[in-house]
Amino acid sequence: MDITTYLKVATHRELKQIDLEAREIEYRQDQERISRVQQEKLELIDRATHRLYSMYRQRKELKASNDPAKDDILNQLNYNIAIAERLICGEQARYLEATLGEKEVRGLPAPDSPGRAESEERDF
Repeated sequence: MDITTYLKVATHRELKQIDLEAREIEYRQDQERISRVQQEKLELIDRATHRLYSMYRQRKELKASNDPAKDDILNQLNYNIAIAERLICGEQARYLEATLGEKEVRGLPAPDSPGRAESEERDF
């Protein structure tokens, strides 16, 4: 192999190595961004769930009260609880799907499943 060919091969190898290192750095940065986004989603789901628990407690206290507007407030609160349950369930399913890489997450009801209507009955 003459010197010109050797220099071309060596240059090509160096450029290839630089390209591979750049790709590795980009990959790591992408993984860190994905990890941050997933963590933020998990924190949002957690905060929403705690707010939902607060609404359950509020409903229980309201049922025991003598508030003259109790029925109207309970109707609105039950509506808010049902919406929150569907939203949280959907976000949890999307989070698990993204985390596990599955199309359908087993064991979780769909956000529009008939079982969600029972939320008005529960007291936490």
